[in-house]
Amino acid sequence: MVFLNGDDWRRHRTFIHSAFTSPSYKTYFPIFQQTTLKFLSILETLGTGDFDINPWYSKFTVDVLGKSIFNYDLQNLDMKQNEYYEAYKVILSNGGILNSILVMMVPWVEYLPLPGVLRVKRALAKMNELFEKVIEEKKNGKNQGDMLDHLLEAARNDQSLPMVELFSDIFIFFVAGHETTATALSYATAELAANQDVQERLYQDIQKRFGDGLPDFEAVFEEGAKIPYLDWFLQENLRLHPPVTILPTRVAVSDIEYKGQVIPKGTQVGLGIETIHMNPEVWEDPRRFDPERFSPEKKKGRHKFAFLPFSLGPRQCIGTEFSEIEQRLFLIHFLKKFKVLPPETLPSKDLTKNSSLSRPNPVNIRLQP
Repeated sequence: MVFLNGDDWRRHRTFIHSAFTSPSYKTYFPIFQQTTLKFLSILETLGTGDFDINPWYSKFTVDVLGKSIFNYDLQNLDMKQNEYYEAYKVILSNGGILNSILVMMVPWVEYLPLPGVLRVKRALAKMNELFEKVIEEKKNGKNQGDMLDHLLEAARNDQSLPMVELFSDIFIFFVAGHETTATALSYATAELAANQDVQERLYQDIQKRFGDGLPDFEAVFEEGAKIPYLDWFLQENLRLHPPVTILPTRVAVSDIEYKGQVIPKGTQVGLGIETIHMNPEVWEDPRRFDPERFSPEKKKGRHKFAFLPFSLGPRQCIGTEFSEIEQRLFLIHFLKKFKVLPPETLPSKDLTKNSSLSRPNPVNIRLQP
């Protein structure tokens, strides 16, 4: 869906939308909650010494997606070998994502006898095997409320989207949802360690709101029930460290004049998110981490397109709220349970370096219960 335009894009977007609504998120919420609590119990076993939390976020977000999308436990947090996750790692390897997209989008590419293409073909076949296995099980089982259940229900009512295209959409959401959320949480944790005053305010606001209780769906989704400073923190983290720094190019459908410059019809136009987020004309001292930038007073008069971590408008990432709910819920639990401290012996994360769809590596921290 990311690479489609016109009627094809509208058809996919309309079909997929059923899995990204408030009622749908409410069915995913217990998965977010259970996987978060499981992850935190594992972090408790790691002690109070320095460690790199970055790979743990990758495991966490993969398990959330496996359960949310097709109710399948990839057992990544359990450190168990899983043939489907091994196939997924091949797809994520250097060149794997590009080869996967080419194999799925350009029919003749899959016939090229290139080692990278052959590896990706085997990996994609293994992932398709998982999808088909899950779908077959769902035919005879009860509705689990996962994303695939929502999409299969939509498919029964609308035959316009072939199953192979449904697989493609699910796969792309899995990859995008895994990498972007893991990246955001890694950078958020590094910023917590580097900004103890921000962390303390978040902790106090969370304790005031929940005490010893567990957050419910409304607290992480409904606007009036959220913790404002937590949202400002998440937004500032995405401004300073956008997980995707360059959006897919679009093609001008007609000649466009902008500030005296003509962009001819057919021109490919790219958008650099990091450039927009670092514009000193909009953001004072743009390299400084400051959640207060997103307070109502500071936002007043700011152009809405000055902040584009998930793009905006009709082409905005369809999984935006999915990722936001996952991040918000995790940080509420995380900060109720731990204080994040800078490492004592390992190097701290250099927070000045970003790259498109690349998680910070490593993020060395200490956790104090």
